[in-house]
Amino acid sequence: MAFGKSLLLKENGLFYRQMAYLFASGATLPEALTILRDESGDSKIAKITESLRTKLARGDSIAESLSEYPYIFNPTLVYLLSTDQENKKISEFLYQYADEIERMDGIKLRLLQALIYPGKVLMIALVIMVILMIFVVPVFQEMFQNSGLPAPTRFVLTISMMVKDYWVVILAGLIGLFLVITKSKTVLYKIGSTFPVIRSLLEDLSVYSFSKYLSIMIPLNRPLSETIEYAARMVPHRPFAERIIRACPHIQNMDQFKEQARKNKFLPNLFCSTLAIGIRTQSLEKLLAEMARFYEIRITKRIEIVTNFLEAFTIILIGIIVGFMVIALYLPIFSMAGAIG
Repeated sequence: MAFGKSLLLKENGLFYRQMAYLFASGATLPEALTILRDESGDSKIAKITESLRTKLARGDSIAESLSEYPYIFNPTLVYLLSTDQENKKISEFLYQYADEIERMDGIKLRLLQALIYPGKVLMIALVIMVILMIFVVPVFQEMFQNSGLPAPTRFVLTISMMVKDYWVVILAGLIGLFLVITKSKTVLYKIGSTFPVIRSLLEDLSVYSFSKYLSIMIPLNRPLSETIEYAARMVPHRPFAERIIRACPHIQNMDQFKEQARKNKFLPNLFCSTLAIGIRTQSLEKLLAEMARFYEIRITKRIEIVTNFLEAFTIILIGIIVGFMVIALYLPIFSMAGAIG
C-alpha cells in the first residue's frame, strides 16, 4: 500500500496502458507482472509487480494479492481481473481506463488550480498585512496616542497590538494553513464543497465519472447490479458512489435502475432520460459515452467560470481589507487637517 500511495495518476495511467498491451498480446496476469517488473524503469512499479508475482506464485488468490494495493487496483479492477474475462475484453477495458485516468487527472488539476490560486494569493496578502501590522501601524499609534480616535482607527490599532504580541503564533498558523491548502487535496475539496458552485461542480464530476465508467463496464457482460456497483466504486466522490451502491440490491434490469435513480435522486434527470432512450434504442453504451462527453465539456466551462469568479473575489476582498486599513489610519489625519483649516 505504501508504494501505491506514492504513485501519481499519470504513473497509474502508464501502468494500465502497459498491462493492456500485454493482455492484448495474450499474456496471463503472472506473465504480465513479470514483464512489467523486468521492463519498468520505475522502481516503485517494479517493487509492486515483484510483490504481486511472488504472492500469486505461492498460491494467493488474485483478489487477495491485488487488494493489498488499493491505490493502484481499486475494487473494480480487482473484481475484473479476478473474473474469467477474455484477454481482449480486459485489454480494451484497461486501455479505456488508462485514457480515463489521464483525462480525469487533467480535470482535477484544473479544478485544484482554480481552488489553490485564491488561497495562495490570500496567504501572501495576509503575510504582508502581518508585516504592516508589526512595523508600519505602530508608527501611526505613536502619532495618535494622545488624540481622540475614530472607531475604525482604534480597531486597526488594537489588531496591530495583538499581531505584534502574537506574531510567531500567527505566522506559524499561516504557514500551516498554506501547507494544508497546497498539499492536502482532500482538505481542499472539503473546503471547496462548502460553496454551492464548487459542490455543484463536484457533483457534475461524479456524474461524468459514473457515466464514463458505466459505458466501459457494460461491454463486459457482467450481471447488471454488479456492473452498476463496480462502475460506482470507480467514482472518486465517495458519498455519491455510496448512494448508488446502496440501491444495487434492488436493481435487476435497466428499468429498475432508472426507477431507483429517479426515486432516490442520486442521478440527475438528464441521466435518467438518457437511460430511458438508451434502453429503447438499444444504444445505451454509446449514449452513456456521449453523456460523459457532455458533462466533460460542461465541467471545463464551469471550471473557467469558477476560476474567473475566485480571482475577482480574491482581488475585491484584498482591496476591501487594504482600503479599510488605509482609510482607518488616515481618518485622524483628515480630522486634524480639517480642524487646522
